[in-house]
Amino acid sequence: MPAQTVLGLIVAMLLEQAGRAAGYYRAAMLAPWFAPSLIMAATWRWILEPEFGTASSLVGRRVDWLADGLSAQLVTAAVLVWAGVGYSSLFFTVALRAVPPAILDAAALDGAGIWVRTSHIVLPSIRPMLGFVLLTSTAQALTTFDAVVGLTGGGPDGATEVLALRMYRPARIPRPLLAVPPA
Repeated sequence: MPAQTVLGLIVAMLLEQAGRAAGYYRAAMLAPWFAPSLIMAATWRWILEPEFGTASSLVGRRVDWLADGLSAQLVTAAVLVWAGVGYSSLFFTVALRAVPPAILDAAALDGAGIWVRTSHIVLPSIRPMLGFVLLTSTAQALTTFDAVVGLTGGGPDGATEVLALRMYRPARIPRPLLAVPPA
């Protein structure tokens, strides 16, 4: 969630400078957020497939990205961050457009660098939206289920198990209870 929020803010700030092509970049950033989570997870499983996946081909050797607990956690976190950056950047773009450009221009004329303008003008101006994004991202992180099930199934050995998956497993009704008793 923190990585998604920080990257979303950086992407929004970069997209504000992109000019006419910003709309296309925004659409590309939002595509993972609109995609169904199971389809996204299946696509990433295909990319991360150890034998013939794109990721292993780029590395030049066979790598089982989801077999080790730590690497599965890192890959799962990276996929979830990738999927959520567009969401964060969308809201930050709206907030950044509300920052008065005259104040930023005056600060630049006074010699304030990008870091000073960002930390003393932009961040205080977008604080309400920052709180909103953090709150909704936290709720989204706590309810993550289908992307993790589709990507790792909670494995290996429960390394990527999330709260919703932990609640789901005991809630399943065992098969023998569903069977019709003999007459």
